[in-house]
Amino acid sequence: AVHRDWCDHVLFYEDGTFAQGRLGGHGSWQLTSPGTGRASNLELELRWQSYSHVAASPVEVLSSSSGSTETFTAEAVKLELVSGEGLPCPGSEKQGPRALLFSSVGSQCLPVVREHWLAKPSMMQFDVALMFYKEASSHAYSDLSELVSTQECVELSHSPGMKWPNFMKWMEANGGAEAVAARYDYVWVVDDDVRLDTAEINRLFSILRDHREVEFACPSFDASSDGVWRYFDGHDPKYKLRYTDFIECTAPVLKTTWLTDPGFARCLQGVRTGCFIDFCFFPAAGRRRGG
Repeated sequence: AVHRDWCDHVLFYEDGTFAQGRLGGHGSWQLTSPGTGRASNLELELRWQSYSHVAASPVEVLSSSSGSTETFTAEAVKLELVSGEGLPCPGSEKQGPRALLFSSVGSQCLPVVREHWLAKPSMMQFDVALMFYKEASSHAYSDLSELVSTQECVELSHSPGMKWPNFMKWMEANGGAEAVAARYDYVWVVDDDVRLDTAEINRLFSILRDHREVEFACPSFDASSDGVWRYFDGHDPKYKLRYTDFIECTAPVLKTTWLTDPGFARCLQGVRTGCFIDFCFFPAAGRRRGG
């Protein structure tokens, strides 16, 4: 890559991350075909998490007007393939396992849902199920319904109640635990104020699929997050994955085989507010060899 501020090789990885070969910068990438959905006018977005050069923005967007994934350009920037295969065109990926994002959402959720979870609908490798627990007559529910109506992989229903009871209600309405486990390999049961962009949600599930020994997980939280009091909850850029004996119930990812586990199913049936369910994850995983 020849950049206005540097010249180096850039390595792109299947999990949606990239790294400079010599200078040490790294971040996440996503490739989209805005507007048409066809492999033309491709845009490559680079989100820098660490960089040695002086950047006006941590996000850079390069384009390929020909639809080729071998060359991308921007003002004073050129990224050209020198070895390996080009980046996969949007829509050309093989259909792999599907994951689910579930959340019980309230009146304040729209910015998170619209600007983060559904920021790049064409890139979504997961489905979204939302249960709105506030008044169905509210403007927030109307706005959310309008947003969801344009998304094929997103469903919205109304159900007063807290997150975990609503998740159980949703699961029963969709055929029960066995049906949901057959349809999805992971489910992220997340609070409605957790901000994580589409590409990073894809990456979360991808990392777990590369580490099948992990039964329960949670994304790390940045320094501005509220209520993060355990040291291993905070984000540390030196690590992709850290192992712990406690997963907080704000944003846990569950391997869906646990939905059909008789012992863990009793825990789910008993949960009301979410308090103490997080003390069940590690003991439950410990009952399985290699968990």
